[in-house]
Amino acid sequence: MRSLYEISEWVRTEPNPTFRRNKRYFLHAAKAIGRNSTTEEGLLRLMIWVGTLLPTKEKHSRLQHPLDILSDGSGWCDQHCAVFNYMAWNLLDIGGRPLAIYHTDGVNGHTVTEVLYGETWHLFDAHGDHQAVYRHSADRHILSYDEIVANPACVIAENHWWRGNNGVGKEGFYIEGSRACRSYPAVSLTNSMKSPWKSWLTS
Repeated sequence: MRSLYEISEWVRTEPNPTFRRNKRYFLHAAKAIGRNSTTEEGLLRLMIWVGTLLPTKEKHSRLQHPLDILSDGSGWCDQHCAVFNYMAWNLLDIGGRPLAIYHTDGVNGHTVTEVLYGETWHLFDAHGDHQAVYRHSADRHILSYDEIVANPACVIAENHWWRGNNGVGKEGFYIEGSRACRSYPAVSLTNSMKSPWKSWLTS
């Protein structure tokens, strides 16, 4: 990860004033990640930072750019994922892709994100009320969406409080009758030096 000084200099010298105005978010996120964290630890810390910083209001703000979302101070699941992916790319050089997933109740939708490290995808549920990762029972690696679908018992074991309209818990996003949409609408990040959606758009 870049040092706090490197991040500060990078933002200070970026010609786009949006970056300079929002330097505090990059520095705050970097401190949350920690200088000596492993890749996985850093991502877990980043997920907690996003969920803590952006409580969910009753009405969706419709903001799309991560820096606008941070300035607003609230977010829904798709916005949490946008900020998470944006910071993961700019601070950790880790690409991500959002996944829109749909519950078996036919009503509820949710957005999670997969990030690519160690040459495999790993799913992070970054929303403040849902924050979770699901691990392999043997080697404890964080599972991808496809791995969770193949083993939804790992979600059931979490026994999360949330329930869909049909009484099924979060496993309803991963069991038969659910679905995922990888053709998520692209978010314009023209103010970014690098696009955190790059790995998703080319996968």
